[in-house]
Amino acid sequence: MRSNRRRVSGIALAAIGLAAWTAGCDSDVSPILGTEQPFTLFGVVSPQLDTQRVLVFPIQDRLQQLSGEALDARFVWTDTETGIESAWQDSIVPQADGTVVHLYWVAGAAAYGRTYDVRVATPAGDAETQVTVNVPPTNVVEIGEPSGISGVIVPVLVRGDLPNLLKIELEYGFDYTQTTVGEKLESLILPYDEQASRTADGWLIQVNLVRDYRTILDYIRSQRSMDLAKGVQLRGIQLRFLVANAEWNPPDGVFDPEVLVQPGTMSNVNNGFGFIGAGYRTVQNWLPADSIANAAGFRQGER
Repeated sequence: MRSNRRRVSGIALAAIGLAAWTAGCDSDVSPILGTEQPFTLFGVVSPQLDTQRVLVFPIQDRLQQLSGEALDARFVWTDTETGIESAWQDSIVPQADGTVVHLYWVAGAAAYGRTYDVRVATPAGDAETQVTVNVPPTNVVEIGEPSGISGVIVPVLVRGDLPNLLKIELEYGFDYTQTTVGEKLESLILPYDEQASRTADGWLIQVNLVRDYRTILDYIRSQRSMDLAKGVQLRGIQLRFLVANAEWNPPDGVFDPEVLVQPGTMSNVNNGFGFIGAGYRTVQNWLPADSIANAAGFRQGER
């Protein structure tokens, strides 16, 4: 039987998502047994990284630990627009349990809006695993004029031909006065995936300042006492999200390597298992005008 069951932790899991997107916890990686495919691949390439990295697991004839020697496989990717080909290098990464993984890498950023042809071949060239990786294009964030009866629903348009927006969240910075120790500056992160919808121009995110103000108020009250008469002052809002390619669609939105290696589960790998995606992170800061913040419930104050 064939297997490449491995225990992967820390830097290995970082290849499944951008470094800032993934947690550093352990996870088993176990593809289907009894296959003739040569490799399992895991990784995400990004225009924001100066080095691209992909995990490569050879599918072996029997269950065994990978050696500490370089993997005898040729890893090449080609920019389909320019025809430029780059060979990747193998790096051996020790794991906490004494095993190793092979993390192939190449210097340089992936280009926005480009398509890459990835090929990993056996030494004799008699078997090859292939992936087509589409890198999303750039985007522009436009914050519109408030709408609604109270004028506190702010439309935010993320303009561009973007297949996926993931992990959309707003971080509110605010201050208030505690009854015991005085003024306190805090922040609260609110999920916003369900407030985003696809449009002809990109993605529309409806920011409901009234609802978010009430959530912030409930949070403060649940944590400690506050001087209600002095209210809560808005100090700023940071919008964050991930732009990902169309193939990036894990079951239930969760990246579970044990699930992803199963055939037909978000795999874009030909003659192999796993997934290589593409994406990048966008951050936008803004501070609504006093009139808008006040209409939502935040107090006026010196900025």
